[in-house]
Amino acid sequence: MGAVKIHALGMLILLFLVISAPIHVESASPGSTGDDASNREFKTGTYPTKAAAPNCAEPPIVKKNLTKEEAQSLLMRITQDPNSVKGELFLSMFLEEHDLPGNVRMTQDTRCFLPLDPNDNAVFVRHCGYHSGLALWEGGFDQTIWRLVDIRWVFPTEKEASAYHKATIQASSERQPKISGAPAVGTDCAVFGGTTNLRGKPLTHYYYIFCVQNVVVKLYVAQGPDVANPDKRLTPAKVADIARICVQRIEEYNHAAAANTGKHP
Repeated sequence: MGAVKIHALGMLILLFLVISAPIHVESASPGSTGDDASNREFKTGTYPTKAAAPNCAEPPIVKKNLTKEEAQSLLMRITQDPNSVKGELFLSMFLEEHDLPGNVRMTQDTRCFLPLDPNDNAVFVRHCGYHSGLALWEGGFDQTIWRLVDIRWVFPTEKEASAYHKATIQASSERQPKISGAPAVGTDCAVFGGTTNLRGKPLTHYYYIFCVQNVVVKLYVAQGPDVANPDKRLTPAKVADIARICVQRIEEYNHAAAANTGKHP
């Protein structure tokens, strides 16, 4: 899995931008406790380093005013975990608990930094990928949402996001059948999945993969295997409703970033 290499000078420039920007956003906690396997491997240096692609721009970013004490703390964290610090700027692009129906909880938080496997990392770099993150949500076995995975890949422009999406859609579909007639969300939307058999029980699950401006979204939702009530069964339309919230969050983020910098994706 690939890790993003950020040079010290670049992070100091990022720190300056974060401090100097006039727009305020809510503070966000770090995306990972450091207990999950992916972060342990990253911190011990077992991932190949991702070389920065040449001539790549920065995407629109919502930045935050900091106090002197917050700036000092941020600078210290940059030296320890630069990728996660950068990733904190994109937290508001992701779904929150109140966006999701039923009783679900986040069980993996790598929204701030998601290492990529070498093959995906090479494509990500080639298309000027800037940030990737993931959140895993889980509910009960008798719930409409048993498992939900919310993934973002952020690029400087819509063109680069679209190119990455088209280059990786086959891998992102995880060999699942394409669903025809599902409600489309965002741009270049593709929907995969259906109902299959898992250990003698039916598993209904759907993958919504699409673009929103300069961001590629992969939303995976699986129904609980013990769902009996027909009204609680998962459908593409129910997943599309959640996907539209993803669209709204990304569009709001980019609108705020454009208002701050005048830069559009």
